[in-house]
Amino acid sequence: MKKILVVIGSAREGRAADKVAELVTDELTALGAEPVIADLHQIDMPFFNNPVSPAAENYTITEPSALAWQKMVVESDGVVLLTPEYNHGTSGILKNAIDWLAAEWVEKPVAVIGYGWSGAVHGIANVVESTKHLKAAVVPETASLFFMKTIGMDGAPTGEEAKAAVEPVLKALVG
Repeated sequence: MKKILVVIGSAREGRAADKVAELVTDELTALGAEPVIADLHQIDMPFFNNPVSPAAENYTITEPSALAWQKMVVESDGVVLLTPEYNHGTSGILKNAIDWLAAEWVEKPVAVIGYGWSGAVHGIANVVESTKHLKAAVVPETASLFFMKTIGMDGAPTGEEAKAAVEPVLKALVG
């Protein structure tokens, strides 16, 4: 059974991400995978502040929350990055989490699912670009969930369209 890390890339109170994560974990379970949630708000990493680049050979993490994040990524067989869209980009908390790591992303299977008024198309593009640059094995399929069309303001699916949007992305990730 593949262990798939589902990363909640929002820290907002009342966020839609929790219901989106529930949809994704339900679908992963139906596909025979073991979903594990990584809530970046709870992990609470500081802004990246290491004096050495994560791409450097001598890079080490000493920040406990970043070490916990690193362990979660390393121990997963794949990662689903859930991104909201803020001002035509991904959230700062998700970008920061991506930036704390480098070698851990190389060849790591990654899927990207976004949500927002515009389906988070720009946020998705930001995440795909960043993770591809880090040599992650990003699945070509992405999913856009739209407020008041496929999901409600709380992130809950409004019909079968949300499931239909995420299913091919997760199938591509799980294999």
